Amino acid sequence: MTRLVDLLLRLLTKMLPGSVGPGLVGDLAELFHERRTKEGTLRAVAWLSSQITGTLGRFAVRGIRAWIRGAANARKEARMGLAAGRGWLRQFYRAPSYSALVIAMVSIGIGAVATVFALVEGVILRPMPYPEPERIVSVSEDNPLIAISPGWTSIPNYLDWRDRAASFESMAMFRGRSVSVGTDGAPAYAYGALVTEDFFDVFGISPALGRGFSVSEVQGSGSDVMVLSDELWRSGYGADPDILGRDVLIDGRPHTVIGVMPPGYNAPGEWAGATTRVALWRPFQIRAGDARENRSYSVAARLTAGASLASARQDVGVVHERLTEAFPEANGGWVAQVIPWRKLIVGPLETPLFLLLAAMGLVLLTACANVASLAAARILARTREMSTRVALGASRGAVLVQVLGELMVLITVGAVFGLLGSALALDGLRALDIGFIPRLAGVGVNAWVVGLAGATAGLAGLAVAGGTAGLTLRGHAAGHLRQIDAGASRLGLRVRSSLTVLQITLSFVLLTGAILLLTSFRSLIRTNLGFDPENTLAMTVALSWDRVDRLADRTAFTTALLSELDGIPGVEGAAMINSLPLSGSRQINRVAIEGLADAGREPAMAIRGVSPSYHEVLRIPLVEGRLLDRTDVETPDVALINRRAAELNWPGVDPVGSQLRIGTSEPLLTVVGVVGNVLHDGARGEVLPEVYVPYSLETLTSKSFVVRSALPARQLAPHLRAALREVDPEQPIREIRPLTEWADRSVAPARFQTFLMSVGAIIAMLLAGTGLFAAVAHLVGMRRREIALRRALGAGRGSIRRLVVKRASSLVGPGILLGVVAAFAVSPLLRSLLYGVEPQSPAVLVTVTGTMVLLAALAILIPTLRAMAIEPARILREE
Repeated sequence: MTRLVDLLLRLLTKMLPGSVGPGLVGDLAELFHERRTKEGTLRAVAWLSSQITGTLGRFAVRGIRAWIRGAANARKEARMGLAAGRGWLRQFYRAPSYSALVIAMVSIGIGAVATVFALVEGVILRPMPYPEPERIVSVSEDNPLIAISPGWTSIPNYLDWRDRAASFESMAMFRGRSVSVGTDGAPAYAYGALVTEDFFDVFGISPALGRGFSVSEVQGSGSDVMVLSDELWRSGYGADPDILGRDVLIDGRPHTVIGVMPPGYNAPGEWAGATTRVALWRPFQIRAGDARENRSYSVAARLTAGASLASARQDVGVVHERLTEAFPEANGGWVAQVIPWRKLIVGPLETPLFLLLAAMGLVLLTACANVASLAAARILARTREMSTRVALGASRGAVLVQVLGELMVLITVGAVFGLLGSALALDGLRALDIGFIPRLAGVGVNAWVVGLAGATAGLAGLAVAGGTAGLTLRGHAAGHLRQIDAGASRLGLRVRSSLTVLQITLSFVLLTGAILLLTSFRSLIRTNLGFDPENTLAMTVALSWDRVDRLADRTAFTTALLSELDGIPGVEGAAMINSLPLSGSRQINRVAIEGLADAGREPAMAIRGVSPSYHEVLRIPLVEGRLLDRTDVETPDVALINRRAAELNWPGVDPVGSQLRIGTSEPLLTVVGVVGNVLHDGARGEVLPEVYVPYSLETLTSKSFVVRSALPARQLAPHLRAALREVDPEQPIREIRPLTEWADRSVAPARFQTFLMSVGAIIAMLLAGTGLFAAVAHLVGMRRREIALRRALGAGRGSIRRLVVKRASSLVGPGILLGVVAAFAVSPLLRSLLYGVEPQSPAVLVTVTGTMVLLAALAILIPTLRAMAIEPARILREE
């Protein structure tokens, strides 16, 4: 019974107001114990219950009364708020042009910032879709002597890292390969991944159905098993719940399904490409004795719970140094690197996107400056009205609320339109499938973007309204009534002039960035690619894993398909290469050169397997020697090198006739010719030293066939498909597109950056031009009487023109000067995005200055003509 009483008293304490609860409950407890002693427990409990009920009832009545009073006050405040809202909306109808301009400028500024911020949030800031993604890293090798993208290593080095480095909880090797999948329909191309047994553990996600791979499956026993992606399971097999244990044809060979991954899991698809979707995973069969020089594989790892990125790098570095000492011929010149997985995927986009976000921020600032200028003009036009309100008893706070409320309504509407425009822009960006922005499918207007837009709108509204409201609140009401046209106008002129200078400065900076990127883009598209992409069509296929292991079958397939392609009417020539120019794909290997002065040095080169007709079809120039011919395919003991390889490894010596060995392969190959350099890593990529060998020697699964013809690509493509069906009806096509599209894709990031920056610069220029026009027009309006007097006293039109131009120059000159200083300071930030132009190029600054002067001349043209057309007699009569 005592416990029940204590519980009731504690509940009563919590239910009563904090100021009275403890004291009142203490008194009740003391009286309860006195009654229990005198009258017994039951009577005391009954008394206490009645006291608790009565107390709660009294406080409930008080609460209801307070709520009623509060509701009445709330209704009164709501009526006042609605009245203020109606007043704000009336201002919209009274000045529709002003309201529309403010809404348009705010929507442009916030829409620009919201669009780029959505990209930054969705691509850069959002965590990767894995448990503890910060612990996932890529472990690979880098060679400062050759331009190679991060993410590659060899099987022996991986095995040593896995066994010796203690900073990793799990480590897995993987390699992507294109496959032919026999679904319930016809065989189709898909992207597959070969992975070791710890791959799913590295990313912290297990199959939703079934299991992953075992050690025995990776080592070769029972390797014909596979794990399906959720997407392929649903689209290809109707989400069959009994899929486990079913055989699926992969490259014409049955594989048993042992698992299905959860929805959204795509590793290592994001590593392979921005739009790559992994359809299936197979065990990576590690072959004993694989060359340590063969860096054609990738490694992902998960750090242990206590390991840092720095400790992991030190750990792997120590292991790799020991491997270099043990295998100097294979590891000499290579260093191990540990890169966060997120950095590997989105790192290249961090600088461009953050710079674009900063640029859009300048657009927003320019828009806010223009809005402030418009608001200042609007307030000056209403100065008499507001000063009269103050004189009649309205508080300064009420006037400020009026100004702030009107502006916030317009800014809020502008922010909503800006978000709508941002959503449409992002939808269009996703529909374009531009192919180089990872995680683009998940980018959109979400809570973060809406929050940023709301915060930006609020800050912009407070800054603009607070600053412009000062025009009304300065001085006394009587003073305002007496000096409306003098003091207020002079103050407003100073405010608008400062805002105009700010707009010109910001526009100058943005235009400088846009012209720098435009000049860089022009240099990119004019870059000598080393081949002629015009009138060519490329078809890429991925041979089955079985066929790759059968050299004769692989060679026969290539020979037969080339023969079919050559027979197509209108085709001037057909050729084959294992990795297309500008694709970024390469196979790096050590090359031992016989007779090299530095006998211990084996330079790394890119190995290209080609048909004898390749250089002729792509019009790659022959520098010296000869090209490959058909007999070289049958007796593959020769090779070509590019000019870059000759310059690096045969300086001042004729390389033709030299012998080299690729990796540990036999036999020696004789260099029979030197060809021109070709860009394989995009228009901005460095030229790698390359060795071209007959296609009967190369072992990659991917093969690209290129035909040159004057026929349109759309008309030629069906003939290429028919030729492939003639050779192998079961072989799907990975992709088919003109080489000109590959060239366009190589400059797509630069085109995207240039487009966004140019749009921002154009918007800022238009806003600055509008602001300058309004400022000069306002000046002419204020000085109409002075101009009329000047004209009446004999001043000519030229004198009036000089007066207006002088005033405009006082705005344009400081704006351009500040813009030059600001642009000179910030343009080096664009260095990593530029190609063929220096960030502080004098020519660019001169061009921007000339453009801004021309813009200023156009902006002041109409106000100047109006000033020159003023009729003195009419103006003086009006005054």
